Amino acid sequence: SNYCRNPDNERMPWCYTTDPGTRWEYCKVPTCGNEPVPAPKPPTILEELTCATRDGSAYRGTISETRSGKTCQLWASQNPHEHSRTPENYPWKGLKSNYCRNPDNERMPWCYTTDPGTRWEYCKVPTCGNEPVPAPKPPTIVEELTCATGDGSAYRGTISVTGSGKTCQLWASQNPHEHSRTPEKYPCKGLKSNYCRNPDNERMPWCYTTDPGTRWEYCKVPTCGNEPVPAPKPPTILEELTCATRDGSAYRGTISETRSGKTCQLWASQNPHEHSRTPENYPWKGLKSNYCRNPDNERMPWCYTTDPGTRWEYCKVPTSPKPPTIVEELTCATGDGSAYRGTISVTGSGKTCQLWASQNPHEHSRTPEKYPCKGLKSNYCRNPDNERMPWCYTTDPGTRWEYCKVPTCGNEPVPAPKPPTILEELTCATRDGSAYRGTISETRSGKTCQLWASQNPHEHSRTPENYPWKGLKSNYCRNPDNERMPWCYTTDPGTRWEYCKVPTCGNEPVPGRLP
Repeated sequence: SNYCRNPDNERMPWCYTTDPGTRWEYCKVPTCGNEPVPAPKPPTILEELTCATRDGSAYRGTISETRSGKTCQLWASQNPHEHSRTPENYPWKGLKSNYCRNPDNERMPWCYTTDPGTRWEYCKVPTCGNEPVPAPKPPTIVEELTCATGDGSAYRGTISVTGSGKTCQLWASQNPHEHSRTPEKYPCKGLKSNYCRNPDNERMPWCYTTDPGTRWEYCKVPTCGNEPVPAPKPPTILEELTCATRDGSAYRGTISETRSGKTCQLWASQNPHEHSRTPENYPWKGLKSNYCRNPDNERMPWCYTTDPGTRWEYCKVPTSPKPPTIVEELTCATGDGSAYRGTISVTGSGKTCQLWASQNPHEHSRTPEKYPCKGLKSNYCRNPDNERMPWCYTTDPGTRWEYCKVPTCGNEPVPAPKPPTILEELTCATRDGSAYRGTISETRSGKTCQLWASQNPHEHSRTPENYPWKGLKSNYCRNPDNERMPWCYTTDPGTRWEYCKVPTCGNEPVPGRLP
């Protein structure tokens, strides 16, 4: 619920508040002798302490470089790494500039780095009296634990093959997959050799694979009651569905020709085009023969072609006016989770979801009446509008919406996006304006647009990194997410976003869509 707690080693219980102007505060929780917790006093810090004692939490020097030589990110900045270790949240931790600090009981001073590929690293801070910084104490782990209890985070067995039979990549290796789950960064997680482990609170042990086309998969590790970890169940698909509903992801017909008449390449073949959309990587997407399919949330069924000069094209598949048949009990997410019908109603950060039928505290248009086939029951996490995963509006007035942590069905890798063909010089809008690349940077009401690469004044996920082929340059009006016309976040803290007044090509109106 919203009970006062201390999840992160603060000095007493606290909580985020429902006051948009106050992010968090300590709570007045009685101590076990019925004596009230004393009012918080800032710790006495010697500001001139330029060497580290013990874990370095009192260090206030000006070193701003990590052990490997990376420059530290400003603590007050959210770029390139978003985080909660801000001067506002940790007011007495000396988080000035980008100096190395230890605000949260790590084993030594550290910082977030300005390298987008490296979230954080320890710093090389001199100790006081030339005494070494004490080494971290690993948790007590039964090294011979060869079966999984709970989520398997204590598992230390030697299984090194995934559930589908793929060999695990060495944790210390960055080939074929680059990653941050290294033995150096997770020193107490047992990341030896290529053994299956759970260093980051996944639902069971897993590993990166040696298959370049499959980044990671869960492992089949026995539980400590000799019961196998249950294998994920594939979603129920009506195999006879021979017409396309919505984006055609459930289509299972036998059309194998593109719109322009090109013959489709076999999904199991890598000739003439190499690709990762194989039956092995997408086991429940119906990738049989060379039939047109939509395994990766494109806007309609497609296929790779047998023409070496044309990598892929959309297919001409007949559509059906009827909504797709949804298995109501589907409690795990496939693809973008649009078919998910489970009962999770909490966001990834723990916020309770708002009822879809309610307009309080957030007014919205994603209602059961306007989206009748999207399963908008109660306050369950859903994906009614082609987001990248299930989400919900929250009951926190200060947070409009967030993504939910919904389990995925099986070991489906997140499909790599395919870059659309964009005419960079297109300075007027056609259809919904998704191809617009002009320089208008003002909303309809005259507000200046916020930089897409900025998180100020509005935090968001429509960044150039998350939408690399959407033309999110500077603060130009764009349509990266299938809105009805180009838009932008505004520099006005009171107005999150607005549509832009972009001219249409040929003076044709931009098509309308449900608001």
